[in-house]
Amino acid sequence: MSVEEHFGIRLKGDECAEIKTVGDLVQLCQKYLLAAHEPRCRHIGAFYQLRELVRQILHDPSARIRPRESIAARLTIRHRKILWQRLSTVLKGEPHSLRRPPLLRRALIMLWAILAAVWIWPAMAWDVRILPLSLLFCVATVYVLHIITLPLRWHPPKDYQTFGQVTLQAVAAQAATKSTDRTDFVSTFLQVRGIILNNLNVKPDAVTPATRFVEDLGF
Repeated sequence: MSVEEHFGIRLKGDECAEIKTVGDLVQLCQKYLLAAHEPRCRHIGAFYQLRELVRQILHDPSARIRPRESIAARLTIRHRKILWQRLSTVLKGEPHSLRRPPLLRRALIMLWAILAAVWIWPAMAWDVRILPLSLLFCVATVYVLHIITLPLRWHPPKDYQTFGQVTLQAVAAQAATKSTDRTDFVSTFLQVRGIILNNLNVKPDAVTPATRFVEDLGF
């Protein structure tokens, strides 16, 4: 995930499955970086494809959308759900799932906190023998609330708030959206190594192109 954010790319599942060593990851990132320097604008093509999909959903062949336009403000809940069902054709992969509205998420968090205070704290203060039962009740309640509120997931997730952000996600599946002037292997390796060192507790000399993620880094 840190690599994707650093380069502005979106790795596919089959690509990740082929990564065995640090060098494999560097070459994959390098492919996206090189693609970003190709003399064609991927953003326009991706946006037009997204616009065509939205027009089909709205049944309006002349509907106008703008990159900075909010998806939640433009599309109804039903249209948003339809868009997310078909969005993989534009993204060339599955999008992040729709989320519950922010107000509902905050309300659920508050409700879970109240349940913990009402059931768990008294059990710890009065009789710890009923603590397992209190924990079970809280977990069951949280699970039931999760299931009940699943149909209420209609809010676009982070980085999918506007049509322009969705376009960037589509481009990121083909080329780096945070490209740099240097796309050679050494420069890309140094950036990837820095990310690995920031996320894993390993020594700098332990990260080389031949380093294996599972066997050597335990990742």
